[in-house]
Amino acid sequence: HYFIQSNLSMAEKAPAGEEKKTSSVQIKVIHAKNLISLLQRGVKGETVTAYTRVEFGKVLGETNKAELGPDGMTKFNFNTSIEVNLDDPSSIDEISHRLVLFHVIEVLPKEKKAREEKTNPIGQGVLDLSPLLRGENSFSSTVIIHGGTTAENVAANTGQNILQAELLVEVSATNPLIPSDTYSASNHMTLRIDSLYSLPETWQISHNATHMFNACMTVPLSDGVDVCVSAGAGSIKAAPEKNMDTSSPQKTVPRRYASSNGLTGPVVNIPNSSVESYVYEEEDGDLKTKEHHGFRKECETEKSRVTWNSERNVFLLPSASDTLQERIAKCRAWPLEIYKSSLSSGAKKGKDDDSSTSCHGVAWINLAPLLYPGVTRVRGAALVHPYVESEVQERVFWQTKRAARAGTISGEDGGPPRVSSGGSRRGVSSAKKGAKVMCEWEGREWGVVCWR
Repeated sequence: HYFIQSNLSMAEKAPAGEEKKTSSVQIKVIHAKNLISLLQRGVKGETVTAYTRVEFGKVLGETNKAELGPDGMTKFNFNTSIEVNLDDPSSIDEISHRLVLFHVIEVLPKEKKAREEKTNPIGQGVLDLSPLLRGENSFSSTVIIHGGTTAENVAANTGQNILQAELLVEVSATNPLIPSDTYSASNHMTLRIDSLYSLPETWQISHNATHMFNACMTVPLSDGVDVCVSAGAGSIKAAPEKNMDTSSPQKTVPRRYASSNGLTGPVVNIPNSSVESYVYEEEDGDLKTKEHHGFRKECETEKSRVTWNSERNVFLLPSASDTLQERIAKCRAWPLEIYKSSLSSGAKKGKDDDSSTSCHGVAWINLAPLLYPGVTRVRGAALVHPYVESEVQERVFWQTKRAARAGTISGEDGGPPRVSSGGSRRGVSSAKKGAKVMCEWEGREWGVVCWR
């Protein structure tokens, strides 16, 4: 129900007369091992055929259909590529956060009277291309394929070792995506969103099937290009469920890829990354003093919450890094927008029906400590206030300028309702100055979002 889509229409174009700079990222699937372990049945004496579909925002291609060898090896030798526009900061940003998806699909034996062969998806894996932004022009990776089999689930809960299905993948770029001199002046930014507590009473677990819960922050990709950095699709969890339990290694909460469109099961989890335990007094947010401890503990242990536990990386080119510092110096607190929107876009709505975005709040995150020498991280919990557009634009004046210059800033999922250069609003019928783009948060003093 959720997808990431970069806003390529806002990209900086090469000056007229100059040739567009591009690089081709070559992806080669060499072979697979232990794919038999993905099957939920015994295959003794049976010939099993499978292939792999490769995606990066769209389908890049499919490997040949190959028999799973008795030694567990399946040769593919499949090649595909991604064209990267080096003049487009949004294209570079896609490499930093979008994952290459590998879907392993079994070809079922064709029935006698069947006209078409049937297939069965048996596993998924992901590949992170961000090493290409860290000075590497080529690398190889063993991509673990997760199938959600009983054996895999048991191993995950008990820590025992099993034969993991895997793909050997090689990646190379025809031209460096980031030259060494540019890389030395660039930076990396990571946004981690944990949970939203003290929810409006009307938010119910049943809404997970009909609504999307998101959090996003606008970040510069260059001097002239912004992106809405999204936490991904969150879900409401019931009050009794603990969001954080680090009593044993098996019970730590894994952190998820924010851009996990099309993924299910353990493949959405970032390897060797988990939600950290924290001490209130060591945080940087609004609610770290003793007077807030009781309220926070009550919210975190006794009330329902929207949980993301996600991580989104942003590669900041030199111009973006400079712009980020300049904006923080002028505007210490940055808006983190939180909203609930309906997944049903096809239904007709009345003239004054704002149900598509029925709740819109904003938390103000103080990023000023990042300007201090040696400080590379801020974390904490922040209050969520009703989103009042005129107030946000007054506090974050560069957002208005950027919208006026580039048109509507659409986010990775279309983003929350926003004012375009023409003054109209997407998804909200009222365009009155100062109108609150929400309903369920009105009058609420407490709503808490945890960020890292």
